[in-house]
Amino acid sequence: MNKEIVDEMSVKEAITFTLDKIVKQGGQCIGENSCMYGTPNGRHCIVGWLLDESNDMLMEYEGDIIDLIQDCHTDMPSLIVKEDTLFSLLQGFHDFTEKVSRRNKLKELKEHYPNYIDLRNKNWNKWVELGE
Repeated sequence: MNKEIVDEMSVKEAITFTLDKIVKQGGQCIGENSCMYGTPNGRHCIVGWLLDESNDMLMEYEGDIIDLIQDCHTDMPSLIVKEDTLFSLLQGFHDFTEKVSRRNKLKELKEHYPNYIDLRNKNWNKWVELGE
């Protein structure tokens, strides 16, 4: 996704967009050995849906979102840079494979960001249930 388009979104819109995409995708974005921000076949992690998929450096980056921001600052949407802690927690929610871990991380997200995490969106539970 073009970073200018992401920067026009509200935080809540960006979260809803990524959550919808990841649930539709039906699972994590796994490369050869680990989670990736994006793969050549069009799969993305939850934050990867907000990044420029034509930028191989972003898509193939191995590390958390804070490191990604530090290493690729100029290629990152400012929305993600400004809300780095939120997007780091969101990525953590995505990265867990176990349902119980996803439930716990979702509770943490809701506690810390009640204005952005709307549990009326059924995709939060759908993502939890896609876990092991």
